[in-house]
Amino acid sequence: METDDESGLKLIYDQYWEQLYLAAFSILRDADPCKDIVQDVLLRLWIRRVKVKIDSLKSYYIRFFMS
Repeated sequence: METDDESGLKLIYDQYWEQLYLAAFSILRDADPCKDIVQDVLLRLWIRRVKVKIDSLKSYYIRFFMS
């Protein structure tokens, strides 16, 4: 994930978008805010990819969502 090419972002997006969306939807029950939150999580993750060490994307997402 430390590479700078956009294929890394696409890989992360394709692999985790649905899982994160479903987790958000199970809490909010509103599609549009869930899509926005997931996009924010993945974008922030991409921007901070060199600085942050993530053992579990689900844990990262929950911390993001609760803040």
